[in-house]
Amino acid sequence: MKNKIWIYNPHKQKKAISDDMRLRVQLVCDQFLEEYLRPRFVRPFNTKNKKEPQCINIHWKQRGNFVHFKTTYKDIRRNAVREEYEYPFARLEYTNEDLFHLAYFRHTGEWWTITHGRGNSLPECLDLIRELPHFAVL
Repeated sequence: MKNKIWIYNPHKQKKAISDDMRLRVQLVCDQFLEEYLRPRFVRPFNTKNKKEPQCINIHWKQRGNFVHFKTTYKDIRRNAVREEYEYPFARLEYTNEDLFHLAYFRHTGEWWTITHGRGNSLPECLDLIRELPHFAVL
């Protein structure tokens, strides 16, 4: 049996997000939400549509080094498990000053990172959310 030892790996440590950056992220994400996501994807609830769930709200949440964009759906089909539920569709991971990794939520329940390497700036990540089909909210 081989002896195993623990070795310090500085690359595993994640840099904490500063208060200044947290405030900047809040301002940019609020603006992105109000100017792009909500006008494009949120519609008034139609009680006659009983074929599919409807997106009734989009919001974002920041926890630690992650920013999650989530949709709230309302489903009035007879076989629906819940009438309202949240579903995440995008995640930004803070890596370094002004750099983020962008990921989308797959049907398998896993986050799949799209940007690799050093990361992208926050405006570049939001542009990717606009352009790529992975982030289309139904």
